[in-house]
Parts: sequence; C-alpha cells; structure tokens
Amino acid sequence: MICVGSDQTTTRNKGLKAISQLIEKDPTILDRPQVISFMTTRSEDQSTQVRDSALDMIGKCLLIKPDLERKVYPSIAARTRDQSPLIRKRAMRILKDIYLRTTEATARIPIAECLLFRIGDQEETVAELAMKTFEEIWISPFYPMLKDYPDDEQEMDSKTKLVIKDRVKIIVQVAQQGIESVDDTLTNLINVILDPENKLQTPNHRICMWIVRSLFDNLLEHVEENDKVGYFNSLHEARLIIIGRETKYLKDAHCVCKS
Repeated sequence: MICVGSDQTTTRNKGLKAISQLIEKDPTILDRPQVISFMTTRSEDQSTQVRDSALDMIGKCLLIKPDLERKVYPSIAARTRDQSPLIRKRAMRILKDIYLRTTEATARIPIAECLLFRIGDQEETVAELAMKTFEEIWISPFYPMLKDYPDDEQEMDSKTKLVIKDRVKIIVQVAQQGIESVDDTLTNLINVILDPENKLQTPNHRICMWIVRSLFDNLLEHVEENDKVGYFNSLHEARLIIIGRETKYLKDAHCVCKS
C-alpha cells in the first residue's frame, strides 16, 4: 500500500500490479475499504501509465466482485474523458461489460449516456469503438431472437414483445437525457449500424425495424390512454430512430406508422 503512494511513477505502478496479484490469490482483500480507495485515487494519477494500471485493476476486480460496480463507476466514467485514447478505450470496454452484466435500467442509462459522448470523439479509434460498443449492447442482444422469428410477417408472442419493449425503453430514456447534439449522434450511429458495408447490415436492419415497431406500439398505447406527455415523448423518440440513411428503412418505418 505504501508503494502505491510513492512519489515515483514506476514504484506506484509496480505497487498497483502487486496488489492486483494479491487480490487474484485472495479476493477477500477487496473487503478492505482502503483498497478500493487506492484504486480509484490512482485512476486519477498524473501518470498515464499509473492511471491505466489502476483502471485495469478496477476492471479485474469487477470480474471477481461485481457488486463493487456502484463504488467504482464514477472513476471508470471519468476515464472515458481521459486525455489518453488508450485509457478512454479501456474505460469504455469496462463499461460495456458492466452494461451487459446488469439488468437494471438505473445502471444502464448513465453508462449509455457516457458512451454516447464518445461517438463524437476526435480520436477516430475511440469513436469507432463507441459505435461498435453500441452495436454490441443495443443490437447484438436481439440476434438470438432472429432465429425464432425468421419471417418479418410472423407475429411475435407477448413475452418477446415485452423483452423488446424493455430494451427499447433504455434507448428512449438515453435519448431523452438532453445530451447535446443527440439527434446527430444517433443519426451517425444508425448510419453505421445500417451501412451496406457492415457485414451485419441485414440482421441489423430487421432489428432496427423491431425497435421502430416497438416505439410506435408504445406511441399508440399513449394515444389510446390519452397520455399526452407519453405521446409526445414516444413520437420524438420514434423520429430519432427512423432518421437513418437507408431509404428502404425509412419507407418501412413509415409503413409501420400507418399500419
């Protein structure tokens, strides 16, 4: 522990790696509050090398003890704005893993917001990773359903519709957070997901249509219930989702709206 607080960068870095090795052998060390404090403090170190080691250590500790997520999330989120592109990308990968592990919307929404900012990152590799990450957390989870519904005309059962609706709620709530330039950001994301050069463009297109249908189903529910606030929000989010570049996608989306 003393090494971690050293004035020497190399010593601090070695100290973090030594603690990480100890934790792998004895996970109960994570029960000590000072260990978490050391990790989060060093994630803000002036040395890029130390910050990276601290973040790597945090990621490994979460695999051992996932319930630490709430304690270390602020430190991970902060590193997505780190001056080092490598650290930003490491933080994004850790957040992706947390997103996929948890089912709580209260945890997923801030993670998605955090990642959304990185789509506009000036470093091309960071922006590309952000796009890829959203494809993995918002689109890929739907892939298994494609086998159950190979035909677009096939009616989904209520359980499947509910699963889609719950997942789409996350997208809706993220888009409603008032993030600057959210329209442009989501448009760029949709363009990448539906780009003809994307090897997964075909299944992605079908999943995007499911998302649009779910949004309009929600919209109709609010109309029938005379819920004006819900109606407005659903209409706004449907617009955000259907502004993708693909003409066929837009036509299909409008057909869904009319049907």
